[in-house]
Amino acid sequence: MKKFKLILQMLVALLLTYLSLLVPTQVQISRPGTMDCEQGCQVAAAGFPMPYVVDGIISPVGSVSMNPFNLLFIHLDEFVLTNFIISYIFWLALTLIALKLYRIQHP
Repeated sequence: MKKFKLILQMLVALLLTYLSLLVPTQVQISRPGTMDCEQGCQVAAAGFPMPYVVDGIISPVGSVSMNPFNLLFIHLDEFVLTNFIISYIFWLALTLIALKLYRIQHP
């Protein structure tokens, strides 16, 4: 039963991390070999607290896909794994804190 709760908490954190794609942002990025972005330019990104999906070279300009199949298989946008892990740990910590506070209030 304890493993089930841990797996459920991890899945809730994963869902919250995925839903954080609804938070749009802009990041500074440089792409060598691209005439527009060799020195750096602002591109669309999504994810909170760290943007982990960045507008790719072949995707429509200014758009970030929230479809997981596009992210994992088609690669229209760039997926930044380290930022995803940081975001996932953030949401996992918030989930664990919220459950702990709930247990304190409702023993």
